[in-house]
Amino acid sequence: TALLCDLQATPDGCVLTIEDADAHRTPDGLGVYLHGDRNTDTDIDATEPQRALWIRTMNIHECTTLGRLVRVRVLTGINPHHRLGELAFNGHLDIGSGVLAIGDTRSPDRHLLSGPPSILRVSVYTSHTVEFIDDDYPVSGPSDITVLIHGDPHFSHAVTDIPAPWWK
Repeated sequence: TALLCDLQATPDGCVLTIEDADAHRTPDGLGVYLHGDRNTDTDIDATEPQRALWIRTMNIHECTTLGRLVRVRVLTGINPHHRLGELAFNGHLDIGSGVLAIGDTRSPDRHLLSGPPSILRVSVYTSHTVEFIDDDYPVSGPSDITVLIHGDPHFSHAVTDIPAPWWK
């Protein structure tokens, strides 16, 4: 298993988006909402490739109070022996544009990974590294998300900040 990225992401309200960067432009924008909570009984196995995953996490107000954002790790390879959290999704993610986006399109810390257009087999795990804001106030959702891309998808960090030429 190899670490592709480890970042802090801002949820949109209480949802973190992991999607094909072009998913919002397609009329059939298939996606699935994942509760990401160990107390929720949902179908975690998708039968058809999804274009977007919307994962319920702790909300932005809790992030502000705690002074930390939602931690997202993207791993590649296989995971036969490590516990990555509670399984929230096991299926395929259609990255037709070749750009995997982590975070909402309006998020200032949206992170992009680029590679060949493909359908990736992924497993999404959630964990509650942060359980409580104080003794009487539990967080509303998971604080950490791990995305395992099975195999080697040949993805790397996308270049998003291209400097202007020195002569301008």
